[in-house]
Amino acid sequence: MKMLGEMTIISVHWHRGRPADPKTAFASESGPFHPNNATARKGQQMTSDGGTYLLQDRLEPDLDRVRAYWNGLKRGDNDIPFWDDVKFSMQARLARDVLLIEAFENPLRFRFDLVGDDIDQRYGAAITGKFSDEIDLHPPIDELTSQCRATVERRAPTYFRYAPAGKPQPEGGAGYSRLILPLWGNGRIEMLLGAVAGTI
Repeated sequence: MKMLGEMTIISVHWHRGRPADPKTAFASESGPFHPNNATARKGQQMTSDGGTYLLQDRLEPDLDRVRAYWNGLKRGDNDIPFWDDVKFSMQARLARDVLLIEAFENPLRFRFDLVGDDIDQRYGAAITGKFSDEIDLHPPIDELTSQCRATVERRAPTYFRYAPAGKPQPEGGAGYSRLILPLWGNGRIEMLLGAVAGTI
């Protein structure tokens, strides 16, 4: 059993089926975060060569820890973990900046199933149980619907960086970055694990 944080485990209790071999591609492991030459402006998604929301070679330490947790959930040769293996305490420090999002099909929609306390506080209201298309997407969830859609379609982790115009990049103390990771269930990407790092 893997646990994010060291507090009491709060398990996710849904029941989903499992395919035998949920394979997809994802970016390789990396070390501590280092700045790169990419820029992000207010309201602008993170872009890099080849498309948008691409995972960076270096992640902020908190995002890298969540990715390491996600990698540790993988079974055998599977490249994506099953969502029902996700177990963590919502009171642990790192989990306070974590999202668990359910992906619905036809139409593709995203519902906040678990939201860390710090994310609710930064957003300014409780968003658990709401769909992303029902609420205003402002920090720390700018462009979340688009990023979640990209994660589902690519079956791979995605990354978003937000920096207010005229202020330093997130690693300098302003703005934030967000990681979204796919989770398998019922023969598809059924859940998403997200994490936010930085300040607003």
